[in-house]
Amino acid sequence: MRSFVARSRRVALVSFALASLIPLSVSAQAPAGAEVLSNTSVVNMITGKVSKDLILTKIRNTKSAFDVTASGLVRLHQSKVPQDVILAMMGAAADPKLAAPATGPAEVLTNSEVVQMVMGQLPRPIIIEKIRVTKTRFDVTSDGLVSLQTNKVPDEIVKAMMVAPVAK
Repeated sequence: MRSFVARSRRVALVSFALASLIPLSVSAQAPAGAEVLSNTSVVNMITGKVSKDLILTKIRNTKSAFDVTASGLVRLHQSKVPQDVILAMMGAAADPKLAAPATGPAEVLTNSEVVQMVMGQLPRPIIIEKIRVTKTRFDVTSDGLVSLQTNKVPDEIVKAMMVAPVAK
């Protein structure tokens, strides 16, 4: 009887030791917070009906590699991503603590990208914020203004273009 009790204790100790090692190996394989958010992951959360509050919290606290180029913003808008979520994505993309390092040259915004965003029916606050935070090379000469007017770019957006710093 005594050897049975001793053997049971040893089996229990070995089982406990093995069980306590398993969570360590699992967490070592997939560290928490290793996810890098993308436009696709945000669209998936939107279509999956995740609450906007949770999505915004996730964007503000997770590394990201968002495509916030003019065409990327148009695609987000067409995918029914709410304006405040897009603005949060733009903020995260500009935050060195959250954004993945840029792989190519910095985007330079021109008249054609602004027209693309207007034609893509992006809300004005998103377009103006994009102008504010991106290097620009706008043609705001008299001919450029006529072209913008012909393309139905609202005056509020044209004014933002006129005061935007020029890329060097």
